Amino acid sequence: MDNLDDLMDILDSTEEPTQTTTTTEEHPKQQESPKKAKVNLWEDHIQPLPVDKDSLLRFNRMFSIAAHGEVPGEVILLIEQLSKLLISKGFTFRYDGNSMDKASTQAYSAAKSRCEIYLPWKGFNKELTAKLNKPTEKAYGYASTFHRAFNKIPPTVRAIVARNVHVLMGDEANTPLNLFITYTSDGAETKADIKYETTGNMSFFINACEDLGIPVFNLKNATAKERIVEFLNTLK
Repeated sequence: MDNLDDLMDILDSTEEPTQTTTTTEEHPKQQESPKKAKVNLWEDHIQPLPVDKDSLLRFNRMFSIAAHGEVPGEVILLIEQLSKLLISKGFTFRYDGNSMDKASTQAYSAAKSRCEIYLPWKGFNKELTAKLNKPTEKAYGYASTFHRAFNKIPPTVRAIVARNVHVLMGDEANTPLNLFITYTSDGAETKADIKYETTGNMSFFINACEDLGIPVFNLKNATAKERIVEFLNTLK
């Protein structure tokens, strides 16, 4: 597997110093810094990278929608309506390219005019043109911070989790969403609400959102739509 980052090679000089007849003492040749080891993001152990929350660029009018499990038809319709509303208010939708998720796919269909797409690897969804076709080293580091078992999961799953970091934080992993909309059968919106059997893969998003200060709205909850509208009214 190719490395995911290309680092500049440091060239070691093999040229012998020129002999001169001067009596001036030759300056010793400076030692070059050791080469930085390349990281194989697919296979290597990834050290957690703490998030500098003070450096994050907020209020970028970004949103994302994803769900776990079967999503009722009326919720799919609501997702379409909310996506169109957010686009009309100048928001951009971040899409994970997962065509198996009816919620995010419906949101993409309604919001594709203003959309950023992030994929875990090239060819994950050949029908899409992505902003990033694979996660960056920074995203892997943040994923290792947010997911306590990150280095124990398979490489493909690691790539998906790192891709999710870009969905939450953008291509440079420094522009967090303004809001994350989800649907799970347990209505989880905070870490305390998570039940891994029912929250499923939305557990990562909810965990990371809480750490990043991103509000989560779960459409299983009857008040979610009203709270989303109230939240939008607070934005300038």
